[in-house]
Amino acid sequence: MDSLSFEITAKRLDERSSRVTAKEVVLEIDSGVEPRTDALSPIELLLAAQAACFLKGIERLSPTLNFRFSDVSVKLEAVRPLNEARIESISYLIEITTDESDERIALMHKNLKKHGTIFNTISHGTNLVGELVRAS
Repeated sequence: MDSLSFEITAKRLDERSSRVTAKEVVLEIDSGVEPRTDALSPIELLLAAQAACFLKGIERLSPTLNFRFSDVSVKLEAVRPLNEARIESISYLIEITTDESDERIALMHKNLKKHGTIFNTISHGTNLVGELVRAS
């Protein structure tokens, strides 16, 4: 079976921080008990992965769908129960600047969900819902 392979490494720096390395990217992350405001937590990294998947999906699908746009923004929010180690739900709002019809925007959204690797991975274990709308 053909497949793609991805790899990262992570190393503890101290009781609050770790460093993730992938390709030529180095990212310091929040890996301690006390939250940091200057580094992403594991849940925020997951949300960032989903945001990147939406953005990359739009870039990838636009030529195929002949979909024209000039800007996109993504907002995601996760809900985690206080006493449970799981994410209960993730909601998202994707705003796109485009002259495409509402039907074409809906088609793009359908394709993002169908072909999104991170979307399909997360949605199998978590309630993942949201909208793709025209930016105002």
